[in-house]
Amino acid sequence: MSKVVRENVDNLTATLTVQVGKEEYKDAFQTELKKYQAQAQIKGFRKGKAPMGFIKKNFGQALLVDLVNKKMQDHLVSYLTEHQKDFVGQPIPSDSQEEVVFDTNDMKDFTFTFDIGLVPEFELKGVDGRSKFTNYVVDVDDNTVNIELETATKRHGDRNTTEEAIIENDMVKIDAVELEGDAVKADGHKTTISLLADRLTDDAKKEILGKKAGDTIRFNVNNLEQGSPDEKYIKKYLLNLEDDQMDKEVNPEFEGTITEVTRLTPAEYNQEFFDKNFGEGKVSSLEEAKEFIREEIGKFYKEQTTNLLHRDIQDAIMEKNNFDLPDAFLKKWLTFADEKNTPEKIEEEYPQYSISVKWSLIREKLEEKFEVKIEESEIREGMAKQIRAYMQGMDNPEFIESTVDRLMADQKQVSNMANEIGTKKLFDQIADAVKIVDQSISIEEFRNIVQDRNEKNQ
Repeated sequence: MSKVVRENVDNLTATLTVQVGKEEYKDAFQTELKKYQAQAQIKGFRKGKAPMGFIKKNFGQALLVDLVNKKMQDHLVSYLTEHQKDFVGQPIPSDSQEEVVFDTNDMKDFTFTFDIGLVPEFELKGVDGRSKFTNYVVDVDDNTVNIELETATKRHGDRNTTEEAIIENDMVKIDAVELEGDAVKADGHKTTISLLADRLTDDAKKEILGKKAGDTIRFNVNNLEQGSPDEKYIKKYLLNLEDDQMDKEVNPEFEGTITEVTRLTPAEYNQEFFDKNFGEGKVSSLEEAKEFIREEIGKFYKEQTTNLLHRDIQDAIMEKNNFDLPDAFLKKWLTFADEKNTPEKIEEEYPQYSISVKWSLIREKLEEKFEVKIEESEIREGMAKQIRAYMQGMDNPEFIESTVDRLMADQKQVSNMANEIGTKKLFDQIADAVKIVDQSISIEEFRNIVQDRNEKNQ
């Protein structure tokens, strides 16, 4: 006779009744009692000589509870493993469960009742040639390439002091002192501030741009940098106050002397710059540099457009495969699974959680339909590829192999990589089954599309 009996309450919930017969545990109970008696060191008795009646009275119930619960868990886990595709969530004790009394003098059968959510029945839709999706192909224009190249020359350029008038991109160093009215405050706060001229507010630019080292300026420290920095940032990084000085009152009006101006000289287009920025020997001319940048930016946006395509496919499939979940059960299970999950928190987060559950169920059917399988060798290669990326192209086979071995021993790492590989395989299969239409688009247009999608999903 089966030790677990399932009874459907409705299409989305069921009860599981687990039977633990006394013949399953009574012999083991006596054996455990004897083991405990032989090992027990109890005050008033020599080791192993405490009377069995004493052992049974004082320790028997705990042993009995452990034995029965273990048998119950074994039956439940075995059943769930065999029928895992039928259920969602994990069993929780049923409200109809009667109180279980463990009596060491009355060996009897035990019955445990659990509630469980059922996987909804649905037929997979939306993964055939009638489904049409747009794959955006981003055009990397010359202006984007030139801006990236210019940024690289600045990144590898040199900063040198200059006596010329301050312009955008100059670094300005100011020795400043607190004011009181129009005069320097006696014992006023003093600070040294260094910042880029292009980070100044419009008011500060009017005061500072065009000045030279040695000139005196006046400014409000709260209106010095763009971005409306908060009080803590100003006190820490502009006034340079220590952590224990944060309560100090400082007048925001300052007078300062420009002590140093440094100007960036961009790197020249030569082999030294090419090797520093692109890797040794990979680029040897300005034309090659631009093509390298264009390809790298193209790779980045190819990944982004693929992600968007996959998101569109997932959204469309979920819309066409809409079904109910055992919501009441899942909310109760979430409360039972984690004491931090208050009813209010669950109500707030459940809509997003239910979406992830639905996609998980749909994905299982998709993986069955397209026979998605992941080999260990694919997981190892995926990890190796990830390590090479972290090493920025350096190839040390022995180090990579040993690192992969270590990662393979971590089940979480293995699961994450398997999920990543499986996701790519699945969407590649879906893309072959549905209709994909390429559409050329500018970077700006693509960014607007992504922003629009993100705003709609908030």
